[in-house]
Amino acid sequence: MTMRDDTRRTRHVPYRVTAAVIAAGAITTSALVGGAAPASAAPTFRVEWTKIGIYPRSAPSMASARFGTPALSDGTPVAITCENSGQEVSSAAGTSTIWEQLSDGSWLPNVFVYTGSDSWTPGVPRCPQPAQEDASPAPATNEKRENQQQYRRQDAVDWALAHVNDTERYKNSDCTWFVSQALWAGGLPKTGDWTDSSWDPLKLARKLNVPGPTKAAAQANFFRNTVSDEGFAIVTEIRWSDNTAGGAKLGDVIAYDWDKGPNNSQRGSDGLIDHLAIVTHFNQDGYPEVSQHTAARTNRYWSWDPEGNWIEFTHPTAKVYLIHITK
Repeated sequence: MTMRDDTRRTRHVPYRVTAAVIAAGAITTSALVGGAAPASAAPTFRVEWTKIGIYPRSAPSMASARFGTPALSDGTPVAITCENSGQEVSSAAGTSTIWEQLSDGSWLPNVFVYTGSDSWTPGVPRCPQPAQEDASPAPATNEKRENQQQYRRQDAVDWALAHVNDTERYKNSDCTWFVSQALWAGGLPKTGDWTDSSWDPLKLARKLNVPGPTKAAAQANFFRNTVSDEGFAIVTEIRWSDNTAGGAKLGDVIAYDWDKGPNNSQRGSDGLIDHLAIVTHFNQDGYPEVSQHTAARTNRYWSWDPEGNWIEFTHPTAKVYLIHITK
């Protein structure tokens, strides 16, 4: 009997298909994430493709509450008890609505777990109970999914295009502040860590500006980490040769790691995000174009350096990430 597979998955990656499942025999308590070993040991896999770690969720949706701390880094073993459908999530391994329930009851997206399968994992049962109430079911169409989201992509784009030539608040380093304002205009909520008005001296971007924007609102690397931790976005490294920028949509953010060394005096990557830009247009071939501050640019090719060449050549070893808004 062949079971109909309604799971949405695209952009397969060959090494994910050939990945071998880690032995599913007896496991020690330390191999589980936050729970005691069940009577029948669950198969163990590992977290992958996050780059910066991922927090398990209380239900199969990135909008659900974070479950436990700290974030699980790549290579962390996790015991999977069952699988269910939930919110569609993308990573470097592909796109899927499958979610893994860990032995402590929390959830991880399948695309961030190395299972050796591009669909439901052989040997892992379907969860017997329906998804929790705050889970986001996989919608039938992209239009439905966008309508269910809090983020209004076109509003964010409209704000960015209308304000791209505004005077910079942070001279020579205003890209993150520009992107933050665009995302707020699109409906993403401000938080204690990501806001334009904080009194907390430990969170302020500039200590003499009180109240003022937080580090996450004005500094690129803090922004990348915070919107991911808050469940607003998924961060995925993309290839310079990918003309879709990892499947970017209007209102998504492109993050660049292209400087290193003392005072960022050298070109190349060092693991820290140096620059942000927001996707505001697609050309006739579907190539994403971005708008930004520092310097102000409107609808430039996302991988093109205004110096006159592709960024991968003007900044050797530079890395780039898609910050895909999921809220």
